[in-house]
Amino acid sequence: MGKKKRSNIAPKRESGIELLKIIAVFFIVISHVCQSVGQKPAQLPELYPKLMNLNAATTNLQYLVIAFFRHFGVLGNHIFLACSFWFLCNSSKAKLNKIVTMLGDVWVISVLYLFIYTCLEENLSKTLMTKCFFPTLNGNNWFITCYLLVYMIHPFLNLIIRNISQKTHAVICIVSLGLYFGVVFVKSGLLYSSNLVLFIVIYFLVAYMKNYMQNWFNKKKHSLILLVCGLTGMLGLLLLYNYLGLHVEAYRYKLLNWNVNNNPFILMTALALFHLFRQLKFKNSFLNYIAGCSLIIYLVHENILFRSFTRVRIWTELLEHFGRDTIVVQMFGYAIVLFLAAVLVSVLYQYFIHGIVKWLANYVETFAAKVLDGFAAAVMKLK
Repeated sequence: MGKKKRSNIAPKRESGIELLKIIAVFFIVISHVCQSVGQKPAQLPELYPKLMNLNAATTNLQYLVIAFFRHFGVLGNHIFLACSFWFLCNSSKAKLNKIVTMLGDVWVISVLYLFIYTCLEENLSKTLMTKCFFPTLNGNNWFITCYLLVYMIHPFLNLIIRNISQKTHAVICIVSLGLYFGVVFVKSGLLYSSNLVLFIVIYFLVAYMKNYMQNWFNKKKHSLILLVCGLTGMLGLLLLYNYLGLHVEAYRYKLLNWNVNNNPFILMTALALFHLFRQLKFKNSFLNYIAGCSLIIYLVHENILFRSFTRVRIWTELLEHFGRDTIVVQMFGYAIVLFLAAVLVSVLYQYFIHGIVKWLANYVETFAAKVLDGFAAAVMKLK
């Protein structure tokens, strides 16, 4: 018999984590839908009287529900970080092709939106048009820009992790979490905190969990306890600040004070959900494919033009037709429809455009690799 040909088809990934990624992007969509109804639209300020101030303390239970789900954007982001960092902490190098492809997708989608809104004769300022043409440089989607920075440096983070003891790793996690998810959480603006710093703190934490705590988290009761603590903390802080806002003028417009990326309770919730879904052992090609579209889904629904004009206008139409008595139902309905529409557009993009972007990325990667190799060779010649 001849030798068996090696299959070029990669084995299916476990779908538990992939399912969680889909849930995470839906959480992010919900949060952005809440954002569109709950703050003054920068590009369409004349619509603000028809919307609401989600930061204001309220006796309306429905408004409190929307304020709670506004926190789910940070939750979805942290879930994505946990899912991604879990695999990156075993990686030895950053793939230049992946970086170039992601940057290409960000640019193509942004320019496509710019073309569409220009054809619709939307009143776009030169500043906004410039932001659309240079989306990454202007941080139009801050999460993706920050993630790319961590992705580029993660081999160096892994080098540090491999060369320190468990005790040292634990100290790094405890100190960094205490400082940036403790001290800075209570008093923002301290210790030169930034999203990049927070991402690196989470990276070290996820790596520690993978290297030393898998067995502990394999006991579902531990993750469930962490989940309850996280959700209780999230809801408790919201209710506390709503109570203070109703009775103390200084707290009247601080309802979303804890909707921040270094909220320890949101991080607890994200990590608990990650470990619960990590233990789901099944494989589903459809879920894996949709999870693979997560980046495009994010870019489609959170494009700067779409969120500045269309998402806000849809809310004003909904509120004019259905009023505010059913605003929570409208919020969930809006989020579901927007999520499904973004999934459909992302699938079409993957089928018709993404392949072209990836093909061009290969050429850019080849050129960039030659430049970097030449630079490295020149450095090595230095005395």
